[in-house]
Amino acid sequence: MNTLKTIYEKLGDKTELAKHEVELGKLDDIEKAKSNSLAKIKNHFNKRDAWGAESNKILGLVNDIERKGVDLKKEADLLDKDLVNIYTEISNLKKQADSLGLELPQSLNLLDGKSISSYGNSFVDTRVIVDEFKNKLK
Repeated sequence: MNTLKTIYEKLGDKTELAKHEVELGKLDDIEKAKSNSLAKIKNHFNKRDAWGAESNKILGLVNDIERKGVDLKKEADLLDKDLVNIYTEISNLKKQADSLGLELPQSLNLLDGKSISSYGNSFVDTRVIVDEFKNKLK
């Protein structure tokens, strides 16, 4: 009986040892899974940070372009007013010339070979182009 008891005791120890080996194996598996997850998490954060930096650059460019568009529209308005003033002066001068029976040169209504009013239409185009671009950003 003593031998049988000793055998059972030894078997019990081996069973316990096997149980501990299984538990240690599970711990190793968990540590490997944690290590793999940590590497993936760090990679994710790196990609997220790079995306954020690129996004900020793009937003900066978009803001600059929008500001330039606003400036272009303001400039177009000022130039349009200048042309209206010139056109008004020409109209007044024509009235005076007509009352005196004088004829003004046709080139007076031209600016670089184009009619003054055609430049005004070009400023409308500037406004439309800027507004269309702004709408594309929405």
